[in-house]
Amino acid sequence: MEFDAELLKEFLNESWDNIEKMDNDFVELEKNSEDPEIITRIFRVIHTMKGCSGLLGFGKLEKISHYSEDILSQVREGSRKVDPPTITKLLEAADALKEILYQVEETSGEGDGDYSQLIEELRQIAASSDGSAAKAPPPATVQSSPPAETKTPADVGEANWQVTIRIDENEKMPTIRGLVVVERLAELGTVIEAIPDVRKDEELATNESLVVFLKSEMTAAEIETKAMLSSVVSVELEQLAEGQADEASEPEESGEVESARAEHSESPAQSASAKSKVLTERVESSIRVDIDLIDKLMNLVGELVLSRNQIAQFANTFDNNLFTSATHRLNLVTTELQEGIMKTRMQPIANVFNRYPRMIRDLATDFGKQVDLRIEGKETELDRTLIEAIKDPMVHIIRNSMDHGIETPEKRIEAGKNPVGSMEIRAFHEGGQVNIVIRDDGAGINIPKVKALAIKKDLISQQHADSMSDRDAANLVFMAGFSTAEKVTAVSGRGVGMDVVRNNIEGIGGSIDLQSEMGKGTTITVKIPLTLAIIPALMVDNAGHTFAIPQVNLTELVCLEGNEIQKRIEMVRNVEVFRLRGELLPIVRLADVLDLPKRPNSEIDFLYIVVLSSGKGQIGLVVDQVFDTEEIVVKPLSKHLKHLAAYAGASILGDGSVALILDVQGIVESAGIEFDLDLEEARNAEANALDNLAKDDQQDILLFSIGSQDQYAIPLGLVNRLEEFDRSKVEVVSGREVVQYRGDILPLVHPEHFLSVSEMPEQKGLLSVIVFSFEEKFVGLIVNEILDIQQVRADFSQASVSEGGVLGNAIVNGKTTEFLDVYQLIEMALPSLVRKNSNTPQGTGRRVLVVDDSPFYRTMIVSYLHSAGFEAVEAAHGEEALQKMERIAVDLVLTDLEMPVMDGFELLENLNEQEVYKDIPTVVLTTVDQDSTRERARQLGVDSYLIKVDREELIHTVDRALKERVKS
Repeated sequence: MEFDAELLKEFLNESWDNIEKMDNDFVELEKNSEDPEIITRIFRVIHTMKGCSGLLGFGKLEKISHYSEDILSQVREGSRKVDPPTITKLLEAADALKEILYQVEETSGEGDGDYSQLIEELRQIAASSDGSAAKAPPPATVQSSPPAETKTPADVGEANWQVTIRIDENEKMPTIRGLVVVERLAELGTVIEAIPDVRKDEELATNESLVVFLKSEMTAAEIETKAMLSSVVSVELEQLAEGQADEASEPEESGEVESARAEHSESPAQSASAKSKVLTERVESSIRVDIDLIDKLMNLVGELVLSRNQIAQFANTFDNNLFTSATHRLNLVTTELQEGIMKTRMQPIANVFNRYPRMIRDLATDFGKQVDLRIEGKETELDRTLIEAIKDPMVHIIRNSMDHGIETPEKRIEAGKNPVGSMEIRAFHEGGQVNIVIRDDGAGINIPKVKALAIKKDLISQQHADSMSDRDAANLVFMAGFSTAEKVTAVSGRGVGMDVVRNNIEGIGGSIDLQSEMGKGTTITVKIPLTLAIIPALMVDNAGHTFAIPQVNLTELVCLEGNEIQKRIEMVRNVEVFRLRGELLPIVRLADVLDLPKRPNSEIDFLYIVVLSSGKGQIGLVVDQVFDTEEIVVKPLSKHLKHLAAYAGASILGDGSVALILDVQGIVESAGIEFDLDLEEARNAEANALDNLAKDDQQDILLFSIGSQDQYAIPLGLVNRLEEFDRSKVEVVSGREVVQYRGDILPLVHPEHFLSVSEMPEQKGLLSVIVFSFEEKFVGLIVNEILDIQQVRADFSQASVSEGGVLGNAIVNGKTTEFLDVYQLIEMALPSLVRKNSNTPQGTGRRVLVVDDSPFYRTMIVSYLHSAGFEAVEAAHGEEALQKMERIAVDLVLTDLEMPVMDGFELLENLNEQEVYKDIPTVVLTTVDQDSTRERARQLGVDSYLIKVDREELIHTVDRALKERVKS
């Protein structure tokens, strides 16, 4: 049968969109068999598929849809109950529909597949509901026939809209186009009647109007948008007053409809009449765009970004205000265009997640297990290339969880668990990346077994296994050749292990981490970048060559000077290591990895260390020079260079030179770094020093001045970056100073407008700005001078605090120093930024007990909690916390670990021992970042473990812990 290619494309697009959703609806129907909304959704999809496939001459599709529709009709009418065998057979039918659609997409035909047995089984099920004989198979094709005699609706009294649709006279198959329109309108409400009724195979003749009586609460614009497909010439809407629809239903009153048809039949050109002109000329709210076109636009934008970078670099050396202004505007337009095009490539992660309910349902059936699946964050968006890249790794992770993790109901009951296992899949944006968390409450990983297998396979030594933490041991499953499967099944034990999953994730610039507790379950966290096309990168130099390091791997920058180089770079078992806040990081010299010329030690005055996260651990990469960050366009390496593991690609810089993009994981492998192996003994030796540091209440602070005489401080952990901007680049937008920063607009805050400061010096030339992250936006605080970064023990006091934006004061270096509440300052200066963000949790009076022996940290944490609407109760140590909990009811305990009298671990143990406190969520907030400490806290049942102190992370974590405890 011949048909229009555009019509076939429309049919396939509609079919794929609907059938992907239908899989999940079937799984949901099995759980909620009485839900009429789910039944109606599935019935509508199958009904549309049957009608369209029949009109297009796809006999197999029509027959499978026909009998599936009969079964669903019986379910909808209440004559058939939904049971697992019925759902399984309907899912088989859905799979068959997909297979045939694939063939139609590839060959424009249904292929040679034999579905006669499935069709007969569906026919028998449909016939068995009331014992009646099976219905005769529907015809494979629908023969064309004269236009049906015009009918009038029997009862349209409930309709509040009359929708008249005209199809293009050149449309080869107006009936199928009309059917698609009717089904789309049905999504907005209830179609009371259609004339002619294309749903019942009545044909819509060329030049004939389709009249739909619709009951819907939607607006005229929404109904019009839904109906205005390609080949639809016009859509006319008339809102029916009460009783008007009843009048329309009378046969003698149908003359107006007949007249309208006659008009269109006599004069198609009247579609441009005043009544329909606005509707026919409207721009649709969404269109389908070819992927190749989007990719071409993305490549062109990449070239534009390169040109923008070149012009911006030239503008910095060219003293002309007009040229500089034009460059700023070009930068702004390019950034907005880039973001717009990138958004067209973004797809909701639901495109991946929607497959999992069906997959998990099938696996649970195969394994004889029961699983309750919860999916969150489907709306989270990713670049389409990454959507494709994560499909296989995610499937492997979930299959492993179902096979090795979730136990059978019998085993779960023996272990004192709910017979129904739980699995959670959650996606969310954080720190410019997408995090995907897969959590189950299954058997967890058997650590002794994992260690024994690793030793047996010569992956690690016995000595090494003895010194490993449980978390490190659990992550051995990512090593090549490792498998705990005792037998080969269709799901696991076939040699494709978690090492392939890790390699695939790291191949797209991501990382994967695993945490597991025997008997309680496993959590796998996958972190991936938002896009791979245009990325922010740190530019560095080594031996005169420029390299780019993806910012997603960047943790921090360290510069050592003079004697510090010798003091802080040590040798442990022939490995260079660097002490960073008590932790030892393996050092990798880029010159060694890439075989570049090295500078003599006598010429090294400054040593630049770029701290990078590789997925397996952190390293310190030594380079000769560090430049600024810039957005770069990623270009793939040619086939002759792809074997070089240290490089991920290349990019053209603003000056026209080429920079190779470093692959952090490849550098780690090239350097032969083994994480958590050679350094484990050294790390354990450092633990006591770190504990003593925490006990001494030392704080890393940034000292700066605002006026000419004063001294202020903020915790270093709150600082995102320190920047200097030329005053000429500061712009005023809506009365507020801003500067263009990393492709975005950076609002600038003058703290002297809100604080009582000493005389402000005149600011010339460069502005010193401290950049913070606030509500997922960057904000800059203008200061007079950056003084120093120090680690101090501050005797903190609030006695003389009399103004907003100040936490308290202390004596630092013999000078009174005020500690600022940066977030409160920003809220005072930029209230609109706070109002616009609706994602910030609101505490609404929930009470948090803050336990910390440091008055400084306690005051800061309480301030953060108050700003989000939480109530706060303070305690200086665990014993005081227990005393207060006897008198005051609290909703959550937020505690430090290192405290006098009773430390955080003792407090947690006490809470676990007392039945009345067992259900209170607990969050640890500490400076100690060690696997052994995290593991001990986890064993004591803490809900979250945070490092001091990020306001947004703290508030969101507290809010999430409270919500999750309520759910459980």
